[in-house]
Amino acid sequence: MYRAVWLQLAATGFLALLAAWVYGLPGAVSAAWGGTAVWFPNCLLAWQMSLYNWYVRRSRKTAGVTGEDTERATLQALAGAGALLLLAGQVFKLLLSVAILGTAALWYRELAWPVFLLTLFVALQGSLLALLIKN
Repeated sequence: MYRAVWLQLAATGFLALLAAWVYGLPGAVSAAWGGTAVWFPNCLLAWQMSLYNWYVRRSRKTAGVTGEDTERATLQALAGAGALLLLAGQVFKLLLSVAILGTAALWYRELAWPVFLLTLFVALQGSLLALLIKN
């Protein structure tokens, strides 16, 4: 999941540099706002899920479950409470993205909308690109 965040961050940085060259500072800031609305909430979600995964693995090891049983028990625990945690994380991610987009639209008066929306779209494709890239 962190691979997708890094790809989104790289796309945001690249487009911010490109927008700075074409539009100047307002273009770079617009690109940064558009990309941040994608990569920042995804980074928080990835951190939340990796922290939960670490906690489940740690609790299984301290309970004395080892080997293949650890993996099976970990998957069962992640399937239960992890599904609810993932749903709550996705809702939070969506609300945070909308808040960032609204903040950019309301507070940054020099927002370059084409750059803003293009960066938003390209950063969203980072998740798809991360799925297509092999380890």
